[in-house]
Amino acid sequence: MESGTDKSPSGLKEYIKAALKHDFKNLSVISAISASSREEADEELISLIKTLAEEYGEYISAAEKIVGELAESKRQIEELLEYKNLQEENLMKSRGLYSAIITNMADALIVIDGDKKIISFNSAFASMFMLDPGLFIKENCPGLILGMSIESVLGGGIIGLVNNVFKSYADTSAVPDGEKLFSSEISLGGGRTGRAMATPMFVKPSAAGPSQPVSDKSARIFSGAVITVRDTTEEKETESMKSDFIRLMSHALKAPLTSVIGFSEIAHKKFTESILPLIDTEDKKIKKISGQIEGNLSIIAEEGKNLASLISDVLDIAKIESGNTGWKEENFSIRPLIDYSMKLTSSLFQQKGLSGELEIEEDLPEAFGDKEKYTQIIMSIISNAIKHSNEGTIKLAAESCENGIMITVADCGAGITKEKAEKLFDKFRPGGDAFSDGSSGTGLGLHVCSHIIKHYGGKIWVESEESKGSTFRFTVPTGFRSSCKPHADVI
Repeated sequence: MESGTDKSPSGLKEYIKAALKHDFKNLSVISAISASSREEADEELISLIKTLAEEYGEYISAAEKIVGELAESKRQIEELLEYKNLQEENLMKSRGLYSAIITNMADALIVIDGDKKIISFNSAFASMFMLDPGLFIKENCPGLILGMSIESVLGGGIIGLVNNVFKSYADTSAVPDGEKLFSSEISLGGGRTGRAMATPMFVKPSAAGPSQPVSDKSARIFSGAVITVRDTTEEKETESMKSDFIRLMSHALKAPLTSVIGFSEIAHKKFTESILPLIDTEDKKIKKISGQIEGNLSIIAEEGKNLASLISDVLDIAKIESGNTGWKEENFSIRPLIDYSMKLTSSLFQQKGLSGELEIEEDLPEAFGDKEKYTQIIMSIISNAIKHSNEGTIKLAAESCENGIMITVADCGAGITKEKAEKLFDKFRPGGDAFSDGSSGTGLGLHVCSHIIKHYGGKIWVESEESKGSTFRFTVPTGFRSSCKPHADVI
């Protein structure tokens, strides 16, 4: 036997046994196995060699599988890193875009937290309110205004607007269904006028600050408000010029129109009382012409009255939009207004062959507002009901409700669709476009009614179905109030 490596079958068996036991520490390296040694190996040796080969083959397969899995994991990690980098790049672009939009907005933007402290704003905010530049940059430290209370920076109407938002949301444990948009006209720097809009801001309950806004209404907490302000000075001036023009034109038309109505009524009366009896009614041609003359005079008077009503509505709109309406604040009983309105419209009931039915609750509390304007509203809605009814009974009811007194006028006309009902109180929404009977109208009357009712804190709405008539309802506030003009409108 040669020195160094033992090539005998017994030595080889010992080597393989050690290898199978994974005892690699004291194994000597076999450089070669001679053909003669292999020929002398017994069956046990051959079995050991096969087992060793199979086991090492499994190790190699497992190692190759691990290498493949590592390669796949590496590829997935690289893809995730690439996606992360792309997302970060898109996020940076989005932030840059949003920052550019906010910075270049013509409208002022202010965001306040739950403590009414400013947490974000744009450059238009400073210029619109003519604020001290020192509030924004001091000792090369930009954004000094951040963290300051909005009351310490601004005042006036915008503070009332903010208080309205916080009053509606900050004192409630649960977020109300449907978020409100608060709106108010405010004064800006330099004698200019603006329209401020405020919406509530919400965060997740686990969020420490307003940096995690959410839209899920089921789990969120009120955390401040987002306020935008638009400079409406030029719009107000244009609107004022338009209102002045309409008012002047309306007054210019009203005087001659009154004369046209008066003279047409006189001419109709003289014709029917003095001339028509003298006409030979046996002559069919003369009878036809006289009938046309009488009809034309009636049309002139009727259309003149319609035009006069339209001019009155236009004047009311002009007064409302210019702020020269002259709102009265007084307590009054609603029953006399209803009786008076029914008396004034009695001739309209007779002309259409309709009947009226009253259901007035006893001991109604005193209403609050402008008695003359509420008389105008009741008469307008009754006239509207008569106009769109051809037969049946028009019901008028008054009863106490949670918000004061609710007045209801139900007609038996053609009715309107739900979609058109939602726009019925818009300015210049013609009645003929809404009611199924196609009756003409400008829509100004209902718009004026809606504006007056909302000014005093009431609501007006309509319930209607086609071919089933329409029911108009509106609320009138009750009780004395020192001031009924709201600080902020809620849309």
